[in-house]
Amino acid sequence: MKNRNIGIRRVYVWLTYRISYLRRDTVIPWVALETQFGSDYALTRQFKASFLKQLRKVSLVYQDAKISPTETGLKLSPSKTHIPRISK
Repeated sequence: MKNRNIGIRRVYVWLTYRISYLRRDTVIPWVALETQFGSDYALTRQFKASFLKQLRKVSLVYQDAKISPTETGLKLSPSKTHIPRISK
């Protein structure tokens, strides 16, 4: 059975973690995201459509995330973290 479910929680956790340490604009290739999320799609564009659908939902909650899809991947820019850092 093929796993074609990219969970919204997985995308949210991944995005909040990545942005928490991001210092400059970074483009993550679609193929790398497809590998990381373990989806089994015949075409990367199918994965991209499914991932972007979940990302739009995450963006409703994490509105400060500076993200933009590009032809080659997902561009992440330094943003306010969604979960405050614990100060020591």
